[in-house]
Amino acid sequence: MEKRFNKTSIGVFSVLMIIFILAAYFNALSYLKSGITDRIYDKQKALDNIVIIKIDDYSINNVGRWPWEREVFANLIEKTKDAKVIGVDVSFFESSSNDSSLMEVLKTQKNVVLASEINYNQIYSPIFNSSSGYVNILTDFDGVTRSVNFDLSEKIFPFAFEVYKLGWNKNAIIDKEIKKINFADFSNNEFSAYDIIHGTKNITFKDKIVLIGATAPDLHDSYFTPISEGIATGGVEIHASIVQNLILDNFLESQGVLGTSLMIFLIGFIGMFFFSRLRVYYVIVGLILFEISYFYIGFFSY
Repeated sequence: MEKRFNKTSIGVFSVLMIIFILAAYFNALSYLKSGITDRIYDKQKALDNIVIIKIDDYSINNVGRWPWEREVFANLIEKTKDAKVIGVDVSFFESSSNDSSLMEVLKTQKNVVLASEINYNQIYSPIFNSSSGYVNILTDFDGVTRSVNFDLSEKIFPFAFEVYKLGWNKNAIIDKEIKKINFADFSNNEFSAYDIIHGTKNITFKDKIVLIGATAPDLHDSYFTPISEGIATGGVEIHASIVQNLILDNFLESQGVLGTSLMIFLIGFIGMFFFSRLRVYYVIVGLILFEISYFYIGFFSY
């Protein structure tokens, strides 16, 4: 005799599916989903023409305590002057006693982008006459940086976009929205500032995109990202990934909330006919497995 539908199982399955759909629709599961996708995230290879000059502990120990004299940055820009563009992710918001050397270099070097910041709608710009963009990093509720906000200000654009525009596409038009960063591994494209200043390594910067910024933990410009693996990523490395995403046009795409909900409903509707013939505890186990599958499907739709 054909086995009859288990009405209790249908009821339990339907209620749990509705709860799960609502949770997905209102983004209540984002913390769990983000945690899982971060663990299986596959970082991309860095482009050879993007180079990072890092202000690391090694450089600070040899150049001198932070903050450095402005002439040190003038020296760095001189050393990298053949680059297509030089982005300096360092704040120059106040005058100092030795601004003249950097000011003179910036008068002749028109391929430099400096850092601005936005704080409570107040824009802090560098004191020098040069292109600039805001370096504000967007951090999610769980303390992990996954996105960049291109719509933080109507007056200035993000630092990475200004670097991209000056060094790659002068006619670029900004897409003012929040985009998910497709992080790259720049470990093979990084050099210590000290080595560049003193020429201890033979490196050519011709036609490169050069980004200068802090990676030393004590300078507090580090953030956890999906590729951090427990070690915070320097802000300059995050900006480098954004520049690469702009060049390759390969920001990550999130699956829409409506599409996610419809997918869950469709699969759930089909699954209901199967689970309706099972005992309740089988239904619950099946739903748990289904939810795990959903998280992985969510990852592959990024």
